[in-house]
Amino acid sequence: MVSIKRILLTALFLVVADSAVSQDAYTVEVADNVYSYGNPAMAYFSMFVVTDNGVMAIEPVNTSHSQGLLQAIQSVTDQPIRYLLHSHNHWDHSAGGQVFKDEGATIIAHVEAYEWMRANPHPDIDHPPRYRTPS
Repeated sequence: MVSIKRILLTALFLVVADSAVSQDAYTVEVADNVYSYGNPAMAYFSMFVVTDNGVMAIEPVNTSHSQGLLQAIQSVTDQPIRYLLHSHNHWDHSAGGQVFKDEGATIIAHVEAYEWMRANPHPDIDHPPRYRTPS
């Protein structure tokens, strides 16, 4: 038999978890023209750098996060997004690149991340040859 204490703890956990997930993502300028975007409840953060020549976005995470990141960038600047940088190849960080490709961004990854993504396809990752790697 399930105890009342276990039921109450489970209910409390669900209320707290729902509250954390419903928090909104936000943007913070962490240095001149360098921004952090993310949702602490989801534990994913991206960065973007605004220059006179355009924007570099870093870490797309997934399509939903990338759409929010795009809106955050557009709320700060009207500069074009020139680059999207994948910091590494994990699927929970490297999905959602299509959002930035649609904006005309060049997608960049380290050669080892590029090779891994190419060998391990995922439906939410914009696959090579659209990636450019260092030579």
